[in-house]
Amino acid sequence: AQIVIGEILGALESGKYDKNQVAVGMAKYLGCCRLPHYATILRKALDDAGYANVSIMTNDDVDLHQLHPGYKINMGTLINVSLALPMIDTLEEILRKIRPYELEKGSADAAFNQGMEYLSKGIEKHGAFGAVRGFKKALKLLHNVKYDNSVAKPKVLIVGEYLLNFHPGANGDIENYLENNNFEIIEAKMTDVIQKSYFCQGKQIKEFKVKRDKNTVFWSKVANLFFNMTHKYIDFLARHEKLHEKSVLMDDLSVDSDPIIHHTFDTGEGILIPAEIIHHAKHGCKNFVILQPFGCLPNHVIGRGVSKRLKEMFPDIELLPLDYDPDVSFANIENRLQMLVMNQKV
Repeated sequence: AQIVIGEILGALESGKYDKNQVAVGMAKYLGCCRLPHYATILRKALDDAGYANVSIMTNDDVDLHQLHPGYKINMGTLINVSLALPMIDTLEEILRKIRPYELEKGSADAAFNQGMEYLSKGIEKHGAFGAVRGFKKALKLLHNVKYDNSVAKPKVLIVGEYLLNFHPGANGDIENYLENNNFEIIEAKMTDVIQKSYFCQGKQIKEFKVKRDKNTVFWSKVANLFFNMTHKYIDFLARHEKLHEKSVLMDDLSVDSDPIIHHTFDTGEGILIPAEIIHHAKHGCKNFVILQPFGCLPNHVIGRGVSKRLKEMFPDIELLPLDYDPDVSFANIENRLQMLVMNQKV
């Protein structure tokens, strides 16, 4: 919360933006976690700093604290979100499979960044149709990057708390560090983090007869359906890209984690941490890093808490839970990561 709120305030204070013509974005969960409260804390921070008229856009339309007056997610917005997120996940997946093996340093990142420009401009100007055109251009750019992966590097899956997982400034750029130490990175998919909330809500309503208002019942069904449809459509668009692996739908992913965490459990990252680890362990990955902010109870339960059971299921894997705290230097994190690195050299 400190990091992302500080970044947003820094951007607004930079003078680059007209505060009467700008909104800010903040990721948000549905469920019991600290993440749903970040946007509320940000609202207070913006009000105190003199930006009371700057709206906060979140990835849902649940607004108990006047974060985004007048803003509602409509069907068009849902289509764009459910389409663009899996596209970005697919491009990042391919990027991570190329970058450790690229023949020209920086060429994979350059192709990815240009591809993201095509995708974002396409969706800005032409909605879903523009996103598809931009995605195809981005796939072509990455396809043309020269690489040699004839000697495979050990793979490591990074999972954990949503923002910490995807934010290099918060996690000490752990992805770059591990790549420089001869690993190929696998990242949990951002789409699954968003879809998980709707998936779990739908299962709670259906299987345990949990009472929800009609709007929640409707959106849990529709959002989950859209995400599943777009996963399949994007698999079709990327069918000729040999580095792309077919998406694992939430229903299938949850089957793996059910013996440990039931698929209706939605606190924090919910089923995603054990489900992702089990899925990739079954497919040959031996190294797993679980990132968690210090004091994040849901993450400790389903991150650190399931480690023993996972080791019983897969005795030959390496599991490394890492606690991040504002007072902990990256040197402390690096010491722990070096254990992972040295185990690959034994």
